Amino acid sequence: MQDIRSIRNRIDADLESLPLYQYAFLTPDEIRFDPSLRNFCRHLCGNYRQTWACPPAVGRIDQCIDRCLSYEDVLVFSTAQKRGPEKKAVYGKDQPYLDFHEKTTCDVERMFEREGLQVYTLTSNVCRMCRKCVYPKERCRFPEVLHPCIEGHGIRVDELAEQIGIDYYLSDYTLKFTVLFYKQVTATIQKE
Repeated sequence: MQDIRSIRNRIDADLESLPLYQYAFLTPDEIRFDPSLRNFCRHLCGNYRQTWACPPAVGRIDQCIDRCLSYEDVLVFSTAQKRGPEKKAVYGKDQPYLDFHEKTTCDVERMFEREGLQVYTLTSNVCRMCRKCVYPKERCRFPEVLHPCIEGHGIRVDELAEQIGIDYYLSDYTLKFTVLFYKQVTATIQKE
């Protein structure tokens, strides 16, 4: 099994080919989780109980934090687009329309998966793949491109950006963020 650091170095070189604004690597234990953010979700966010990408659909806050901490490494990145009407792209046949940031996030995920890594991806985007989310009546229609909310996992994007030295605000541009947790997949040996 390859060392996670050597995989990180190889991916680091490949990230330069993508339209990322800024990025940084860190480990999950370097992230400050704030469980009180769930109160913000519950009382101040219009997406609470409305989508598969937000609480409570993503699980209890302690479950979300434990899930994040179970990974070996983290990539945080942002994309920047000039302020104005948002452009959407078709992800694939019979697939949802994704904005620039979500499409870029899917491209990064595929890069990590090609290295044999398991990923768990959070974004600052509000899920808008469907006109109206089917939560909680039906399962998510596009689980392969669903990215849960960063803040719903107890991570303050502004604090994280400051901690790792990337911009949180950029005049005339909209910045969107992704926190991608990854680890090597451990093979299970089945006994006959």
